[in-house]
Amino acid sequence: MRCHTGEKPYTCKTCGKCFSVPGNLQKHERIHLGVKDFVCQYCSKAFTLNETLKIHERIHTGEKRYHCQFCLQSFLYLSTKRNHEQRHVHEHNGKGYACLQCPKICKTAAALGMHQKKHLFKSPSQQDRKEYLCNESSKPLENQDFIDSDGNEVNGIQSMTPKVIL
Repeated sequence: MRCHTGEKPYTCKTCGKCFSVPGNLQKHERIHLGVKDFVCQYCSKAFTLNETLKIHERIHTGEKRYHCQFCLQSFLYLSTKRNHEQRHVHEHNGKGYACLQCPKICKTAAALGMHQKKHLFKSPSQQDRKEYLCNESSKPLENQDFIDSDGNEVNGIQSMTPKVIL
């Protein structure tokens, strides 16, 4: 219930930080006590919280559990992923979600995710041809050619598809 009301009746006596449940306060208080019971199995660095240890160990294992919703990149930290995703949004001024491997612009992040998976299953010769025809660095939208459903060239991206050159 407190997560809905925002009530945080449990206060740290050392720093004044408030918590909604006593267990979170107890975990927090370990920071002030300097208790570091959680030790990295790779480098022996010690941590106050088990969650912090697990995040740290990803540096050693190479696990990147945070995946960009717009492209195929993965990240070690959630904050890095969020910063990366903001680049996708700002690059195209909210006009669509751009594929970083070809000129395709999708209306939704989910549609881009489905499109990106197609790049994984291309044969090397198809991928070489696509790289030749497409700009990997995802240039601004005004450099793209679009056609409407009748085959006429138009400017903008609403309800249009990229022109395919074969």
